[in-house]
Amino acid sequence: MHALTWQFGANSKKDHTIVSKSRSEDVNFGASTSILNEVSGAGNITSGASTSTLKQKSRAEGVTSIASTSIMNEKSRANDATSGASASATSRSMKRKAEAVTFGASKPTANENVVLQKKTVGEIIAQQRGLVNQIISDQREAVDQIFDALQDDSCAIIGMYGMGGIGKTTLAKEIGRMAETSGLFNKVIFAVVSRNMDVRKIQGRIGDMLGLYFQEESEMGRAGRLFERLTTQERILLILDDVWNFVNFKEIGIPVNFKGKGCKILITTRQRNLCSTMLLIKTNEIPLRLLSEEESWNLFKSNAGSLTDTFSPQQDDVAMKVARECGGLPLALVTVGRALRNKDLELWKAALQQLKKSRPLNINYNEKDIFSCLKLSYDHLQSEEAKECFLLCCLFPEDHDIKIEDIARNALGKGMFTDVETMEEARRETRWIIRNLTDCCLLLDSSTADSVRMHDMVRDFAISMASTGEHGFVIKAGLGLKEWPNQETLERNAVIISLMANHIQSLPDCLICPKLEILLLAENEVFEVIPEGFFLGMPTLRVLDLSEKIGARSLNRYFEPDKWTSMPSSSFKLPSSFEALVNLRTLHLNHCKLDDVAILGKLKRLEVLSFYGCDIEELPNEIGELVNLRSLDLNFCQKLKTVPATLISRLSRLEELYMWESFHQWAIQGMVEDTSKACLSEITSLSRLTTLCVLVSNPESVPRKFHIPNVQKFEIVIGKGYDSVTCYPNSRSLSLRQIKTSIPEGVKDILQNTEDMRLFCLYDEMIRSILDVDPGTLNNLRYLKVVACMETPFLLSMNQSASDAPAILAALESLHLHLMSELFLICPKLLPVGSLHKLKLLKVQSCKRMWIAITATLLRRLLSLEEVEVTWCEQMSSIFDLGNISSENQQFLLSNLRIIRLNGLESLRTIWRGGVKPLPPSVRLAKLTVVELSSCGRLTVIFPYSIAQNLLQLEVLKINCCNKLESIVEERPDVSVDQYQPACFPNLRIIEVSECSRLRKLFSVAKARYLQQLKEINISSCKDMVELISHDEEGEEDTEDKRISLPELYSMKIKDMSSINRLCATEVS
Repeated sequence: MHALTWQFGANSKKDHTIVSKSRSEDVNFGASTSILNEVSGAGNITSGASTSTLKQKSRAEGVTSIASTSIMNEKSRANDATSGASASATSRSMKRKAEAVTFGASKPTANENVVLQKKTVGEIIAQQRGLVNQIISDQREAVDQIFDALQDDSCAIIGMYGMGGIGKTTLAKEIGRMAETSGLFNKVIFAVVSRNMDVRKIQGRIGDMLGLYFQEESEMGRAGRLFERLTTQERILLILDDVWNFVNFKEIGIPVNFKGKGCKILITTRQRNLCSTMLLIKTNEIPLRLLSEEESWNLFKSNAGSLTDTFSPQQDDVAMKVARECGGLPLALVTVGRALRNKDLELWKAALQQLKKSRPLNINYNEKDIFSCLKLSYDHLQSEEAKECFLLCCLFPEDHDIKIEDIARNALGKGMFTDVETMEEARRETRWIIRNLTDCCLLLDSSTADSVRMHDMVRDFAISMASTGEHGFVIKAGLGLKEWPNQETLERNAVIISLMANHIQSLPDCLICPKLEILLLAENEVFEVIPEGFFLGMPTLRVLDLSEKIGARSLNRYFEPDKWTSMPSSSFKLPSSFEALVNLRTLHLNHCKLDDVAILGKLKRLEVLSFYGCDIEELPNEIGELVNLRSLDLNFCQKLKTVPATLISRLSRLEELYMWESFHQWAIQGMVEDTSKACLSEITSLSRLTTLCVLVSNPESVPRKFHIPNVQKFEIVIGKGYDSVTCYPNSRSLSLRQIKTSIPEGVKDILQNTEDMRLFCLYDEMIRSILDVDPGTLNNLRYLKVVACMETPFLLSMNQSASDAPAILAALESLHLHLMSELFLICPKLLPVGSLHKLKLLKVQSCKRMWIAITATLLRRLLSLEEVEVTWCEQMSSIFDLGNISSENQQFLLSNLRIIRLNGLESLRTIWRGGVKPLPPSVRLAKLTVVELSSCGRLTVIFPYSIAQNLLQLEVLKINCCNKLESIVEERPDVSVDQYQPACFPNLRIIEVSECSRLRKLFSVAKARYLQQLKEINISSCKDMVELISHDEEGEEDTEDKRISLPELYSMKIKDMSSINRLCATEVS
């Protein structure tokens, strides 16, 4: 075995690295892993009483490789300049062999030069514990080059290039994930550049990933702010995906190798010459290759389904020929494989013939291959609706997050769904189709659940399909056009025109398109006037989108009303030719500064009308004539002050009404001065209404009978102020805010169907009138949040005997209590059987008088409790009261508890009140996997011995800033406990401890022997800790074998530990 050595180099670093090579068979820290110990400001460290060895086995090569221990010192202290032998003595020790490895024989100073141990791709892959995408193996040569460049200080920019569909984006994301999880970079940022680069959008994406909010309006100002932030945070990897043109990093605000603090930049592109133009040296131009025949077959089989494993030789031959036709292109292999998944032999043969014959013209050779593959996937879609939905997705600009709602509205307006009767059915049908398209890899998941994306090559294919034959698509979205396209091109046979996201300055006087069904002109901010006769030549138009005509940049999806000042003063007027659109079904006017919209009343067939984010002040009475209207969107129309009486009730076919942060001054029934305004009783007359989002500022506006039985989804806010709600509800949600009078009688009608309720700043009597209502009224309530109700001592108060009363809140799954300054307990008495029996999450925040979270009587009812989070409660002294739990209790308590999170509880003395004595059989902690504690200032012991005996599934333990903590697990008490069950954590995987100044050790040797699943140890700033694993405590079992085996451990980080002398009191193997 080689002795521990220091390696010093020419480059000056403050990081200290120990490299240990071992061939001993007695010591094993796990197969295919590496140990990374980061120790900052450490004193003498001894691993083992006398010996410690490190070994790493590589699965791929079966040989012993290097395990490295990295000691990082972030603070240079003058009094910690030197300890032990000099660098020259250390250099001589490199030549000696020894039987033991000890830390501390030579301690380098902060001024010594150290060569950091470079990580190989094999070591990085090993740290992922098997969670590595297949593309890493398929493109291993490129991956090796990329990780070499990422660890090369002289390399600032890396260019990865390859044809569309070869997997650049997938590989870049996987490299980013691996680079971050392996510790090579503190932060990885992924931003899409696209063919038409939008500097502001890229800045926003990078800012979002950094948690940076831009106050500057100009791109230059934002660039300065971004540059400043990126140069103050070290080790950032910025991935710029889908680069088509030269990127001016300075214009965006990206520092490149700025005084050693800039970003590492990885770009992906289809153009090799682009790498050269961006001043990349040749060795940093890294190509991705097509897959070999064997790799292609493996990827193809994994997507084609299980039947390929049982193919006959004839079937196998056909399948391999199909895979071969994909030309080694990953996207083609995946899409064709998914299309033929579990199909019979005849379909495979037909597919092979189609692939051989299908060769679109006017494209290069590589595109021919993938287009024919995509054509096969397209042809195998199960319905014409699926094909139409797929083609509708190419109407949006490249790399656009396509909202599924937009697809649904366009499809419905076009008349695609002939068998659906409601908007919700159309939406459901669209989601099902989109899911199938995603499963076929024709669409990609987006960053949000309500959106999808389209790969560039797939979009190019879709456009080539949509632009030919009967489809008649004209798609020029996001091309930066300033002039209206050639008129003849549009007038011939255009059925759908998309000119979204351009800079078109003027429109033609009249557009003659007799077959036109969809016209998308959204996000063209420049033109201010629509010619009076523009719409006369499109009698068949069904879908029109003029959204974000003005102020698109300032009126984003989050809508900041103070930005209206940047908008032009002139309003946007709808031309007289609008009334010629007699077949129009869907109209989007989102974010438009509109003048008079009364002309819309002429569009009798209109079904979907959206004014989202418009500045209209009055909804004209003519809107009430839209008798076929099914969806009216008035969300964020903050200037809307007038909705005429009876207008809403005349919309007899209305299914969806959205009015969040919009008109809210509803008429009060019986008041003469309010007869000209709309009242809420009009909503109750809409028999087809299924979705409602409405704000009611005056509770007196709620009618005594507010019965809306057919409404399946609603978001209703009654009272003053706003709430963080969704303006497109997915559940039945009610919010009551700052109501000074009694709760309106009509609210009780709503309560019966409410699933999600938020109570904000209400008096105690109002809380009582809501929660102590008639039995069964709140039986559908699943989520309850109570905030700033200052006078409430008990959330639930029982006036009846628990044996006589019916269950309350029987369906509740989540309870969140926040800023309840007078709250003493959740409930002082035993609740009726069945009450709260489905509660899974209890969250208590800033309830300063609450002294115990869950009493013994409450615990008996919380049979489904999974997660408990308690934060910033000044007088909280304990969490669970186990003191009065009877051993005769027939129910299992805490048997479903999975997570405990506690933070800012300065008075907390114990988590488990009464947990010192042996636990009764009724208390089970069999599922507890995560315990996280922070700033619990008086806590001395986390787990009583009897509790620790039950934590067989604990996986994650994180402890921070518990300054009086002395022990993680209590020593074996004198009281009788189970002598055969040790207090150990056999499934613990991660332990993190920081700023616990009195903690002297993590575990004893006896407990550490059970840590067979431990993978990560992170310890920092525990100034009294002298060792991680100590000698056995008194009363613990003594064995002859003093060794400890930690076979899964792959990461150990120890930082700012001035008192630590050794890692373990015995040998670790």
